[in-house]
Amino acid sequence: MRKLASGWKRCTCTAASSWILGNGPSTDCTSEKNTQWFGKILSDEYRRQLYFNYEKRIRKNSPPDKVYAYFASVACEDGSHRMTFADLARSVLPVFQPTGSRGIKSGALPGEPVQGTPWCDTTDLLATFDLDEDGLVSYPEYVVFLALYRMQRKECEAFFRTFDTDGDGKLSQDEFERMIETITATGKLDKKGYGLRTGMKTKDAKRPPQTALTKYVYREEEDPAGISLEQFKLFLQSLHDDLTWAEFSHYDVEGKGWICGQDFAKAMIAGADITSISKYLHRVHEMPPHLREARVNFEQFYSFRVLQEKLGESEQVSGMFANCSIEEFRKSTRACTLEDMPNGIIDIVFHLFDANSDGVLCRREFEDVFAKKPT
Repeated sequence: MRKLASGWKRCTCTAASSWILGNGPSTDCTSEKNTQWFGKILSDEYRRQLYFNYEKRIRKNSPPDKVYAYFASVACEDGSHRMTFADLARSVLPVFQPTGSRGIKSGALPGEPVQGTPWCDTTDLLATFDLDEDGLVSYPEYVVFLALYRMQRKECEAFFRTFDTDGDGKLSQDEFERMIETITATGKLDKKGYGLRTGMKTKDAKRPPQTALTKYVYREEEDPAGISLEQFKLFLQSLHDDLTWAEFSHYDVEGKGWICGQDFAKAMIAGADITSISKYLHRVHEMPPHLREARVNFEQFYSFRVLQEKLGESEQVSGMFANCSIEEFRKSTRACTLEDMPNGIIDIVFHLFDANSDGVLCRREFEDVFAKKPT
């Protein structure tokens, strides 16, 4: 167990890993005192739903510095906080606590009790946003990650050409570094959000001559001129794919290579509007045992995220699922993902979105959850 500044320490348990405050040994992912006090008033399940909604609002409505402050879990000696790579993923992914986890929420603002943060795996790409390779993600590094994560496909070409200063249709390593430098220097993100700002800045951020992200992007690049627009788009798609893996591993806390049907259902409804979450969670809790205990591997999980992406991009694709039967749904998913969806997953979908059990998918509810990016 590695002791960190300000009394924080790393705790490992069978269900999850978390940063907890204290000096003595602990066998639980939550503060015993807080658990006893809160448990007398609200059940853990109810508190998890409250915090899930609270965290969705933080991601959607708060300025980036407040989002960073909430999810950054490592206290440093200078009083600041830094993100782990798992924190980085959770800062943009709406996730419920995995089945069997004792965790209550995914982060905490200063002064709030920390009640458990489930572990999730990272990838080589996510790790490269630790630009200076010191093992943690600072706020300026988080801003670079967020700018690239939020970039829409229609914005990608204009952004690429802005930094292709010699106009050769390639982004050289120097031009790529200049892009990172510009993002960190300006901290240019949406000025949305409300609430108390933390005062964190990106202007004076120090970076090495060649960042870890640049090394990763150009690790196999043989063209001295740099990467093309298509390669840049593939890089951005890889970022989203890696986050899908991080989301899956958040629920696969024991690394078995599969998640249960109940957690898959939670992942499906995580993108729903806050006003509808309670309704869908109630349907999740009503799932029969054979659906709750169904196994979903990463390939199947990824296929559903591909389907969600296509639904959000095209009204024509969305129309394929208008009031469709189970067999029509099977054919439509095969056309969109080029893969056959297992019967168990289709049964879970219809349990959640066939409210009157007439064998026909409720298009409005299905699109409310899937035809938009999770936030």
